[in-house]
Amino acid sequence: MNTHISSAYDRDLDAIQTLVIKMAGLVEEAIMSAAKSLEMRDTDLADRVRAGDKVIDALELQINEEAARVIALRAPVSKDLRAILTVLRIAASLERIGDCAKNMAKRTGTLVDMPVIAGSDAALRRMARVCKRCSKTFSTLTCGATWPWPKTCGSATMKSTRCITRFSANS
Repeated sequence: MNTHISSAYDRDLDAIQTLVIKMAGLVEEAIMSAAKSLEMRDTDLADRVRAGDKVIDALELQINEEAARVIALRAPVSKDLRAILTVLRIAASLERIGDCAKNMAKRTGTLVDMPVIAGSDAALRRMARVCKRCSKTFSTLTCGATWPWPKTCGSATMKSTRCITRFSANS
């Protein structure tokens, strides 16, 4: 991580990064659980996914508030400002992916009484694996990289951005 004159500024940036990593983990878990609830037609698991979406929404709000506070108090410029703005976009994309998981879980209740469509379980597992790969790429990107992420991560950033963008666009 870049070291700034103010160690409080570095702590602020670390706190935001930690929130985003936590949010990414919750989103990954929600997608996997929603796919499993559809595949197994487990309405209890689907209800837990839907309830968990409130936590994801709250984390996005907290990230936005922290980023706004850092911008207002620290007046970041150049790469620090770009990094904070990138975090805001990532948080918004993660929240939309969490909404997709919630919507998948909503469908579980509807599908319980319907006959199983041949091949749907394999398609759901495949979709969940793709989501998990994107989430792992994001986690590797954020955990293994130094701040600011886009500058230091090279092509891994582009891969993660494509995954997030692809699933966000379909929501």
